[in-house]
Amino acid sequence: MAAAPVPLLSARDLHKAFGARTLLNGGTLNISKGDRVALVGVNGSGKSTLLKMLVGEEPFDGGIVERSRDASMIYLSQEPSFPGDQVVLDAALCGLGAWYDAYRAYSEATARVSAGDYDALDAQQEQAEKLEQHGGWEREHEARALLSRLGVRDCDALMGTLSGGELRRVALARLLVAKPDLGVLDEPTNHLDADTIEWLEEYFSEQYPGALLFVTHDRYFLDALATRVVEIDFAKLHSYEGDYDDFLELKAERYAQEDRAEQNRQNLVRREQAWLRRGAKARSTKQKARIQRAEAVIAERAPERNSNLSVFADASRLGKTILEADNITVGVPRSEADGGPEAPWRVLTNTFELRLCPGDRIGIVGPNGAGKSTLLSALLGDTEPTSGKILRGKNTKFAYFDQKRLGLEDTWSVFDNVAGREDAMNRGGAMVEKGGEKVELRSYLEGFMFDAHKQRQPVGSLSGGERARVSLAKVLAEGANVLVLDEPTNDLDTASLAAVEELLIAWGGCALLVSHDRAFLDRVATGILSFEPVEGQPSNVVLYPGNYDQYLRLRAEVKREAAALAKSIAPPRNSSPPASKAPPATKPAADAPMPKFRVAEAPPKAATGPKLSFKERQELEQLPAKIEAEETRIAELETTLADPAFYAARATELPKMQSTLDAARTGISQMMDRWEKLEARSNAT
Repeated sequence: MAAAPVPLLSARDLHKAFGARTLLNGGTLNISKGDRVALVGVNGSGKSTLLKMLVGEEPFDGGIVERSRDASMIYLSQEPSFPGDQVVLDAALCGLGAWYDAYRAYSEATARVSAGDYDALDAQQEQAEKLEQHGGWEREHEARALLSRLGVRDCDALMGTLSGGELRRVALARLLVAKPDLGVLDEPTNHLDADTIEWLEEYFSEQYPGALLFVTHDRYFLDALATRVVEIDFAKLHSYEGDYDDFLELKAERYAQEDRAEQNRQNLVRREQAWLRRGAKARSTKQKARIQRAEAVIAERAPERNSNLSVFADASRLGKTILEADNITVGVPRSEADGGPEAPWRVLTNTFELRLCPGDRIGIVGPNGAGKSTLLSALLGDTEPTSGKILRGKNTKFAYFDQKRLGLEDTWSVFDNVAGREDAMNRGGAMVEKGGEKVELRSYLEGFMFDAHKQRQPVGSLSGGERARVSLAKVLAEGANVLVLDEPTNDLDTASLAAVEELLIAWGGCALLVSHDRAFLDRVATGILSFEPVEGQPSNVVLYPGNYDQYLRLRAEVKREAAALAKSIAPPRNSSPPASKAPPATKPAADAPMPKFRVAEAPPKAATGPKLSFKERQELEQLPAKIEAEETRIAELETTLADPAFYAARATELPKMQSTLDAARTGISQMMDRWEKLEARSNAT
């Protein structure tokens, strides 16, 4: 007989209201060992509030929450808080309880010993033994590795110096290091790039031992991890076994059952109303009971349904030229941390080009800090590229949806934010172009799920998802033809995401979409502009045709071909050919255009070493010709990639051509290294 699941958290008959608005009306939820529970619901339904109630950070109006005393629990909030003077590494380790206490005590004892207080040696030894009992120094190594994998490089930085996204990643690292029995996560994928989300998804699936209760808008992440989906729907909790696809199917069945029950109720109402109209009198107990039942049936409310986001926007007419970026690089102002004032800008990308055509929806992906938002700023004209030129068409009109929703005034109402102050003063005058016709702003906002009451609410009182809908409504009302959306999927519920996807697919203009949401890019993108890091160098920026899934396939293919090319160019390990006539004058950087190979004076003699073998002398003689031939090939590739006609006729070949060029540059650098070593040994003997 299978053992009963171990309960970690139990909530019964929960009630919660804010003023006249009820968020929960009798909710019940149980989490046991091994559960992976996804919490879903429309924006503003109370998902984050429920998580806070369950972990004890938010009071509830009624009900019971029981947490296992023997089970550990860590909560990842959307806005984690740490002491500003705490070091990043300490923040990641502080979830380890007894280990962290021993770690702090050991560090303090070590500091005393270093200062000459040798009486602290016993305390140091005692804490070192406690550390070993609770996992040893591997816990610190693990914390450093997880921080690095999440994109936090400086483990000695103070938490008060970090951005909101960095704070979130440190908080996530704390949870992963501690491996609590129950992890409660509110939007864990926010502020992570797509590659990191894929890694996190795999980590939770294969390495994380505890149970999970999580809120996420990332449908791939949700579908991969959830073993149960709990939905908040009109203040009730509905539980569905299985993954997200199962949830959609089971929810549809529930709705169908409710609709059948409502149809039966309506039939009964008609019969009872007809009976009452015939003059039923409460002369007997039986008749009294029937009248009461009839009144109760008539008073029942039909099942409530959430209205769906109904977004539509017209794109103004595009011109012949939309947006062209020629041989540009982008960067950020250099800071003291960058190590020197040799240039006022720190360049983030190598040279690349981008041309928008009607109907293009370009997804922009890459690691945090690679330069995606910086590129948007340059394309919009808010900043200048560090090199190259950007041409914007005369008819091109941008609408920018920024990820921080900075265009909203918290003290203004939803209506005032979308209308603008002048139109808002004339309450009835605000109109929006929709489907070629003018419609009242109030009706337009109802399509974004803001009823008359919500339209009067201050934006500062809204949930993150509701704020995102206000910002989207404001952007789409501006009558643009190029949408520039920076993380548009953050905080939107799945129903809203589906509506935004439909909008973009039907959009008559162009769109630039910075997003880490793989399902979103799979659905809407016609091309992927990928920021691809190069160790110690600016990122390469490569345009791949197709959606996100096709991008993954093409990128994997390009990497395989580049590795094969590099292997074919690299000299054999165990063979060495002979003396050449001359070396190149300088060794170019791997990402710089290669100069033509030319003869120069031999380098100074090095210390005497082993003599060259016959094969090495032969290799040394052949290397200059090989280098010159490779330089010619690189020059031809660069000429091809600089030709605008290439992008018009052979755009699908760009990823492969760019990767071939990168591999050739790497290969020629390796050949030059090999030449220098052989030449130095030849001159030394």
